[in-house]
Amino acid sequence: MTDDERGQFELSRRKVLGSMAIIGAAGAGAGAGTWAAWEDSETSEDNYVEAGDMELALHTGQSGSWILQVDGVAPGDSGEETGTLENVGDIEGELSAEVTDVGGANNDLAQDLEIRIPFTGVAAIGPHTADDLEGREVTGPVLSAGDTQEVRFEWEIADPPTGNGAGERVSFEVEFTLEHA
Repeated sequence: MTDDERGQFELSRRKVLGSMAIIGAAGAGAGAGTWAAWEDSETSEDNYVEAGDMELALHTGQSGSWILQVDGVAPGDSGEETGTLENVGDIEGELSAEVTDVGGANNDLAQDLEIRIPFTGVAAIGPHTADDLEGREVTGPVLSAGDTQEVRFEWEIADPPTGNGAGERVSFEVEFTLEHA
């Protein structure tokens, strides 16, 4: 009896590898078909990132952006004016103030005029005489969107005065800043 008659056949490496490739492909096809039956997808559309807005508004109750305008002062006079700062943006920020552009700082009135600029209940610039006011700054509170902070301008003329400030004028600006905290 020959090998063919006993049911034996010859295997070559090529036949074995070919058979394994066919079995693997059939298994992969069956698995992919099963996997696809359990799949779903959704699309996320219109995605974006947008920066917020920082904006500070000064409400003075006056027509204009000034808080303090006083005429006809004399030794011993004093007073205060109030304004409100509001964060009208949508990002919180730390409030600060700096005195700039002091005019008349070398006259007699500047030596007798004492100014204090407080953020109510928090911190203040001064008190300083007007001749020493330039560049003074203060850091206030953090304002969230929609928050407000009252600021006052307080002033007083020395009595007795150190010089003759009659007819003189002192001017200054206060720059309020809102910076991301």
